Amino acid sequence: MDAITIGERDRTDLGDLDELAASIAEVGLLHPVVITEARELVAGGRRLAAVRLLGWSEVPVTIVDLATAPEVLRAEADENTCRKSLTPYEASRARERRARVLAPKAKERQGRRTDLEPSAKLAEGSQADRETRKVAAVGTGYSGSTLDKVDRIRDVAERGVVRQGKAEVVVPEPVREVARQALGEVKTTGAAVEPASRRVEEALATYVQESADVQAARLRREVYRLIVQLGDGLPKLDAARVAELCDEDMWAAITAARDRLEAWTRDVGTARGPGLRVIKGEK
Repeated sequence: MDAITIGERDRTDLGDLDELAASIAEVGLLHPVVITEARELVAGGRRLAAVRLLGWSEVPVTIVDLATAPEVLRAEADENTCRKSLTPYEASRARERRARVLAPKAKERQGRRTDLEPSAKLAEGSQADRETRKVAAVGTGYSGSTLDKVDRIRDVAERGVVRQGKAEVVVPEPVREVARQALGEVKTTGAAVEPASRRVEEALATYVQESADVQAARLRREVYRLIVQLGDGLPKLDAARVAELCDEDMWAAITAARDRLEAWTRDVGTARGPGLRVIKGEK
């Protein structure tokens, strides 16, 4: 057991370990501890603590990667009658930690892809990250969208920032205080995440209306999104086949779009002037 790396604990309270230890002593460990090949803990922190109380020096484990983790995590969540439910806050931390230990396999698979065009590098890693976070949420008792809301509350409360695409914008103390209060609520078992999230979003909305930094970050994100869509989408349309189908109306639409893009590019270039602007946190 000493070879298993636990890392930062997800739970703030392990609950009644005596009851779990008694159950394991009576019927055995029905669900092995879940780890990666690198012996990093994915799930089973309470079970590890309970068998330590029983004096065990070895423990059965199930080794998973990104492909096999969902089935294992879902099965143990459905069948484990001694499970102590995670609070929304603990579930958010659990997903974050699981994603961190499962991520190397996702990155490795992405590294083997050969279909990434240069234009897609603006969003490099995002697909693998989404896949990893989806897997990491399995068995937490909460949906990915709910955990996203808790993550956003945590960002504002714990770090004092709001994410806008790849950029992070610092929020003022009044907004952060609202988020701290919301975070305290989602640290309790069975807490309703939606009302807490709504209050934080309302505080952020008021701030965003007055913040040039946030508006600028949103505009940069939208520009990058459209560039990626354009760069990824056009190569999928075979030019020769489009030419065969192209009537006067389609050609007029294509050339009009080209003219608008060229005019917009000239306007940006003229307003920007010569030289390279370096914006903190952006490349």
